[in-house]
Amino acid sequence: IGKDEIIIGRKNAVSDIVTTLTSSDINQENLSVMAIAGMPGLGKTTLAKSVYNDNSVTGYFEKRIWVCVSDPFNINVILICMLESLNPSKATVRENQDAMLKYIEEELREKIYLLVLDDVWNEESEKWERLMSCLSKLNSAPGSKIIVTTRSGIVAPLTETLPRPKLDLLSTDECWSILKHAACSDGSLERIGREIAKKCEGLPLMAQPILSLDNLKCVGEEIYGNDVFPSLKELCIRNCKELIEWMEAPKQVMVFPCLEKLDIENCPKLRKVPSHFPSMKNLMIEGNEELTCVPEGMLLKIEGMDIMDCEKLTCIAPDVFGCCASIGNLVVNKCPSLQSISDLHNFTSLRELSIGNCKRLESLVNNGLVSVVELLRIRDCNGLQSIPVLNLFTSLHKLSIENCERLESLVSSGSVSVVDLNIIKCSGLQSIPALNLFTSLRELSIEYCRRLESLL
Repeated sequence: IGKDEIIIGRKNAVSDIVTTLTSSDINQENLSVMAIAGMPGLGKTTLAKSVYNDNSVTGYFEKRIWVCVSDPFNINVILICMLESLNPSKATVRENQDAMLKYIEEELREKIYLLVLDDVWNEESEKWERLMSCLSKLNSAPGSKIIVTTRSGIVAPLTETLPRPKLDLLSTDECWSILKHAACSDGSLERIGREIAKKCEGLPLMAQPILSLDNLKCVGEEIYGNDVFPSLKELCIRNCKELIEWMEAPKQVMVFPCLEKLDIENCPKLRKVPSHFPSMKNLMIEGNEELTCVPEGMLLKIEGMDIMDCEKLTCIAPDVFGCCASIGNLVVNKCPSLQSISDLHNFTSLRELSIGNCKRLESLVNNGLVSVVELLRIRDCNGLQSIPVLNLFTSLHKLSIENCERLESLVSSGSVSVVDLNIIKCSGLQSIPALNLFTSLRELSIEYCRRLESLL
């Protein structure tokens, strides 16, 4: 967990949490839990990171582990993430919970550790108790702690055994300090920045640059100067309904050199965007009527990409070879002109692929092994007729296909690595590979597939 995030308006909260976590008064309890709870944008994760990296914490806890939980709450996935953090070489026993616990116990035995479970949504006490039961078997030293971050008012009282820290809204000056650090470190545009800070309503995550101009038609050279926004890491362009073109910057100008995340939302007429963002890792495009593909140059370092509600999108990129090699997570939803996703083997880092509501999607095309995809989810693609031979997905753990009416068969010429298989409402499906080819299968769910005649 990086240390480069700033913490403004939360120093007292950090100090109080660190004192509680390292207090000798509660260190006799083997595993205590603190919940950091509050509304979206309050800065819960940033606060947890500051505590996680605090010198007193790093000196007190012998092991520190950070797990991004989100939804669904899967105990095995949490244990896998813990093991990958502690000893990646042993994180291959992904389906054997007892083996995972044994290896984790070897790393944490008689040690004081801090576990951060970030963004927890689970509101079922049974699942939480099962996780705590697993953690109780690790024979760690008294004084180990868990921090849970959540926006749920149910999760916090369900999990916590320590006093809950109070997170107040930030002042306008504090929101301005965040804006100043993120977008204009030299203090320029202060008057405008302070007006924006007032609109942040005390929420730290709202204090990031948002461009929302109803009549903006072109972003061009008039905004480009030397070293434009040298510190900006996140940019959201939203609700620019007349924006048609976002022009490339002149070659001699380095624009957004540190930009890591770009969201383009509800800009329906935008048909051209720049192709060069040297540090960008995450891209989201939503609500566009003109974009037919994503510029290749924009994709070179992208790790996560969401494309949603883009009416004319026909392909991910004109030529995916090389430019899509770093994408690890790809979500495509509501793109009615998309007919195929080709050359999956060129997505050499892709681990999760989710496709939904692409009515004309007919096929996923591949000419070689797809060695890293672990999750493939396809739903509401009524035109889908075929997906590649399943044994080409050599790392596929979960396959979920739902409401794909024209899909007639799933084919495999060898053993299939799938652990969790869900097929729901595929009314045209007539056959799937013989179940004895699913040598790792642990969970199987087939529902409302009325033409499927045999599983042999």
